[in-house]
Amino acid sequence: MDPASQKSIDAIVHRIGDKRVVAIGEETHGTGEYITFRHALTKRLIEKEGFTMVILENPHEDMVKLQADFGKVPLDTLMRRHLFEIYQTAEMKAFLQWVLTEAKKVSPSGWAVATIASVILRPASSKNAWPVSKIKPSTKCWMNTRCAAA
Repeated sequence: MDPASQKSIDAIVHRIGDKRVVAIGEETHGTGEYITFRHALTKRLIEKEGFTMVILENPHEDMVKLQADFGKVPLDTLMRRHLFEIYQTAEMKAFLQWVLTEAKKVSPSGWAVATIASVILRPASSKNAWPVSKIKPSTKCWMNTRCAAA
């Protein structure tokens, strides 16, 4: 990763602070540079910041099927069957390969919400934290705000 991108990731992670829900939006769908940057940011949040779930803008049921068949069916086939057309890219394939194999503590999921490209969750670690199960799909969680529990 180039130093400018790493600096951007450092700034975003600093801004996230101790928030437990991060929504990463995008201006375009399927742009390779964006997916590559999101992959690097997600990897950092999972490996160094304690996040444990990635939710893509994709039906949950399809993500469950994709996970169940991963390793049994070629990833290209799973992507065609279970991901929106916008995710049919080499960059998304690399991202999914990493999430499903290397990110051992991560649970990929789906949430078909038009305004969210991906959401990354961190488990509760303080006495004031609220459980992720209390998040309603309508809850808006952005990098510069705290999410309200249901």
